[in-house]
This record gives sequence, structure tokens and C-alpha cells, in this order.
Amino acid sequence: KSLPKGFSSMSQLEELYLRSNDIDIFPEEVLDCNNLSIIDLSLNNITTLPESVSSMKNLQKINLVGNPLSKKTIKFIKSELSHLTVYYD
Repeated sequence: KSLPKGFSSMSQLEELYLRSNDIDIFPEEVLDCNNLSIIDLSLNNITTLPESVSSMKNLQKINLVGNPLSKKTIKFIKSELSHLTVYYD
């Protein structure tokens, strides 16, 4: 599944909840939403995160609980996203 066309033009969006949407790949369009502070991608099928998620300046929390994250992604979360509150299992 993917986000609707024009999603990345939602520049004022601060919170995004995409829980249980059968998403396999982290939606790259999210990276263009500079004001996002919370992203909930829990209970999807995401295995990896793009490295550029670490440059989202306003991001404070990301929920990835219930995703089959790879060991490499978990290592990335622990090392590069330590400034965020990240939920995963």
C-alpha cells in the first residue's frame, strides 16, 4: 500500500497514524513532512527504515511495535535514533 498522491505537500502535518494498514515499506513521502513529531506505523509489515528518517528534525516519537524489523534496523534504531522515543518489539 502507498500514501495518496500529494501527501508530501501536507507540510503542516504534525502527527501521522498509520496503524494496521498492511504497509510493507516505510512511506518515503513521510520524509517530506518536516513538521511531523509523531509517526505511528505499528502493526504493519515494515522490516527496514530509510537512514534519512534520522534527519527529520521535528520527529520525537515513532511507533513500530508489531513490525518484523530486521536486526540491522534495530541496530540502526539504537545507534542513529537514540534521540527519539522509538517503540518496537
